[in-house]
Order: sequence, then C-alpha cells, then structure tokens
Amino acid sequence: CLAQSTAHMIAFVRLEDMWKRADRLKALVPHAGAGRSALRRLIPDGFVWKSVAAATLIASIGTAAVLYQSSPTESVYATAIGGHKLLKLADGSSIDLNTDTSLRLSVSANRVTAKLDKGEAFFRIKHDPHRLFVVLAGRHRVTDLGTQFVVRSEPNRLEVALLEGRAKLDAPDGRMQTPVLLTPGDEITVANNLITTTKKSSHRLDEELGWRRGMLTFENTPLADVVAEF
Repeated sequence: CLAQSTAHMIAFVRLEDMWKRADRLKALVPHAGAGRSALRRLIPDGFVWKSVAAATLIASIGTAAVLYQSSPTESVYATAIGGHKLLKLADGSSIDLNTDTSLRLSVSANRVTAKLDKGEAFFRIKHDPHRLFVVLAGRHRVTDLGTQFVVRSEPNRLEVALLEGRAKLDAPDGRMQTPVLLTPGDEITVANNLITTTKKSSHRLDEELGWRRGMLTFENTPLADVVAEF
C-alpha cells in the first residue's frame, strides 16, 4: 500500500517516528514510581491520540484496499433484435451473444459468473482449475469443465448443448438431486421441470450456431418456430 500513495508513505513515517519517541521515553523515565507529571511534560498534548488516529487510518486504508481488490465487478452486455456481440475475456475465453440477449458478467480472482437473463450465448472457455466459470440461466447452473457450449434461456425453457470438453448442469437451489454431466454432442432441454437429453452430430450443432456467422439454418422445424426465431 505504501507505493500506491504518497499519503500512505507520510502516515507510515509519522507512525515509525512515534515508536522511536516511545523508546526514548522509556529511557528518560527515571524510575517506575515517578509521577505522571514528569511523563506528561515529555509527551506533547494530543500526541497519543493523533498517533492512534494515524494508525487506525492506515489500518482502515489497508482493509478497504483488500476488500476492493477481492470484490467482484459486474458488467452488463446486451444485444438488440438482430444484433450480435462478441465478448473477449482477459484469459483468452470468449462469449458470443445472439440476437435479443442480455448477460451479466461478474469477475473475481477465483470465479467468473455469467448470468444469462435471456437469449442465447456461445461460450468458448479456457479452463482454469483455479478459477471457476459458471453460467446461471433461470434456476439452473452450468459449470465449465474445459468446454465449448451454448446456452439458450427462454421463459420456462432452457437448452444447453456441448460441442467440446465437459460441462455440468445442476440447480443452485438443490432441485436437481443429481447433476447432469454433458459430453460432446449432448443437448439438454429443461422444460416444465422435465429434463430430456438428445445426441446431435458436431455438424448439426455447428449448423445451429450459424447465427454466429449471420446465418440461420432450419431442418424439420415448424413454421411457427421459424417465425419466432426470425
């Protein structure tokens, strides 16, 4: 903290000087029975209280700095209808936001939390065992285990598809007693408290991510769903 502020350095020097004066005071006191009057003449009025205040200030500044550095910072990202946004994280990970999507990203020293409020996002995460990456969507949670995956959150419906690596799907509130472990090609759908798993080829999953390239591909899709997608 000393190198961060000249004020910190000045306060430290003053505190160090206080301790040196205290050592000199011990040497100057003739014997333990000498009254308080002699000692009071050696200590300037208000010196002790000012020194205590300076020490308290230094401790407060240090505590505040630690709390500030450890507290996560949250950023909000959103796309309009027809929009697309690519987020690049400092560790090399990236997040693609599809149309009409809202995501809140909270980053701390040992955890990254992405809250997908609505829409669809593709996550390409550089796995770090010392820094957990979690996606919260609705009442469910997806934990990265070295992964490329896509999450789509709609009212009363959640879809998670895994392209590479591994991921875990569970619920923070404990509603899912057994977490679901995804392997490449798995697509998990949660709707009406029911969980279904389907297997898709990498080619099919890549087609479904055509929105990242400005394309939409439909196969055996009801017209109503196509209109909703547009």
